[in-house]
Amino acid sequence: MDDASAVAVDRMRDELAPRFLLPPAPPGLAERVADKAELAAVCASAGLPHPTTLVPDGPAQAAAAVRRLGLPVVAKWSRPWLLPAGSDLRSTTVLNSAQEARALARRAGEAGSRLLLQAFLPPGRDLDWFFHGYADRTGAVRGGGPGRKQRSWPRGAGLTAVGRWTPNPAVTAAAERLVRALGYRGILDLDFRRDAATGAYHLLDFNPRPGAQFRLFADGAGLDVVRAQHLDLTHRPLPVPEPRPGRTFVVENYAPFAAAFRGGTERAWHARDDLAPGAALWALWTRHVGLRAARRLRDRVRPADPAPAAGPRIVRPAGPPDRLSAPAGRSAAPVGRPAAPLDALDARPLSDDEKASSH
Repeated sequence: MDDASAVAVDRMRDELAPRFLLPPAPPGLAERVADKAELAAVCASAGLPHPTTLVPDGPAQAAAAVRRLGLPVVAKWSRPWLLPAGSDLRSTTVLNSAQEARALARRAGEAGSRLLLQAFLPPGRDLDWFFHGYADRTGAVRGGGPGRKQRSWPRGAGLTAVGRWTPNPAVTAAAERLVRALGYRGILDLDFRRDAATGAYHLLDFNPRPGAQFRLFADGAGLDVVRAQHLDLTHRPLPVPEPRPGRTFVVENYAPFAAAFRGGTERAWHARDDLAPGAALWALWTRHVGLRAARRLRDRVRPADPAPAAGPRIVRPAGPPDRLSAPAGRSAAPVGRPAAPLDALDARPLSDDEKASSH
């Protein structure tokens, strides 16, 4: 269910093949399509549009790339599955200055892969699309369909918070063309953005695995991409598709109001036949949001430091300042502890959960 697992299975194909049924994909293809730096070449080989992408070599080139591409610019790590757990590095970030690009380029060693800077295609209504499918042993795409991303988190460059199964022949044709050009076999999850100026659908991401919203495309026959793969690899017939366009997928903790008020919705956590995951999510999320709200309220109502009691004024004799004194116009720091700049007092970056709860 993630790129790291897909790449690991592909690398271990020879060891796994005697015990597992695997799609007959070309060796190394999963890693190639998952690597964001390789995606431009993949799109060129298939004749698909792709945003202009530059790979800077260091902070100076990152700033030069921003000047060439224009602001804002999209920053991506070529192999996001290598990002260290618990860090503030995100797989995709929208940058608004050359300084931000320089700072991010300095962290390439920490990220474990190359930094990419990509031309920004503005988001908008009906511009963000995704496609799920299973390329069977013959190369036919089965068990999925195109969907429109109605809301994402973070906005404009993040995961699908609300999506809708929406027929789109152009997106379907692009996915099928990509499968043919690469000889890809297995489950795929693609992200597209339509250029409002030209109408072209640019491929932004190729995930060689099920996407988090794959259950959106469960049709009237109960078929989705996972079931399609299982039936195909065990040489059993697939049922006749019964598309259900109009179905909606909602991630409850990123779009709680949509989850509460939309009927006929496929929810990420809640299921009637297994209530435990949804209950656990809301218990943890309610606690998280409550703690955040209490912390903010406490910070707002915290009283200021009391003024010192009135007393006799101490007049120091003239002479060189001692270590407790400070130059005129500046306050002294306590002995043994240097004064911290004001902007360092709240420099800790927000975690993904904290960003989501603040939304």
